[in-house]
Amino acid sequence: MKKRTKVISGVLAGVGALAVGGAFLLQRNIKEPSEKAQQAKREALKQNEGWYFPSLSDELPLVIFYPGALIDVAAYSIWAAELADDGYPVFLVTMPFELAMLAPQRAEQVLARFPQREYVIGGHSLGGYTASKFAVERLEEKDSQLKGIFYLASYTEEAPILKDSELASLVVTGSQDEDIKEKNVLAKKAAYPKNSQFVSINGGDHLGFASVAGHQEKGLSESQQQKQVAETLKKWLSTLR
Repeated sequence: MKKRTKVISGVLAGVGALAVGGAFLLQRNIKEPSEKAQQAKREALKQNEGWYFPSLSDELPLVIFYPGALIDVAAYSIWAAELADDGYPVFLVTMPFELAMLAPQRAEQVLARFPQREYVIGGHSLGGYTASKFAVERLEEKDSQLKGIFYLASYTEEAPILKDSELASLVVTGSQDEDIKEKNVLAKKAAYPKNSQFVSINGGDHLGFASVAGHQEKGLSESQQQKQVAETLKKWLSTLR
């Protein structure tokens, strides 16, 4: 009996060590915000669920955002601050190890803070896919406050209720993105909501949708891509009024 207990204890210790080691490796690989993103983050309020960029408007929809895999969510602060300055409050949601798939329902905690507010939800890369799954669940619950979903270098959850919905959708890709290729996104155009806009940022690459330290641009400068992301989002959001 003692021998068996020792074996079980050894296995559990090994699993624990692997989990700790894996967490350490994930933490080391998280892409940190650039200095400009850190500066933009100063306009935000730190909340348990992430970073909140408030606005003076009480009528425009709240923008909820899920980060790309292993990207510190504060790296999206530049365009988030611009949206807030234009009247759209933005909530950049913090995820465990910056992996949205580990906490796909975290937007519910954000919505609990704004029970009467209309909102849109979106994300970058894997974050966009996870946000899409969340939107599907809200559609199934007939959530009338959900007004749109947006994808930054991302892809959709292929669900009939989403594809056939009247939900406004924005799909933004970068022509130099080697991770989420435009041709693959466009090949699945029919899987997105019927009311979808597809926008290509000429020269944009995958990481340029965020602003991370040490990013080596493949085409467009990061500052130019950030500006285009902000302008594209604002233009789309203005159609939801």
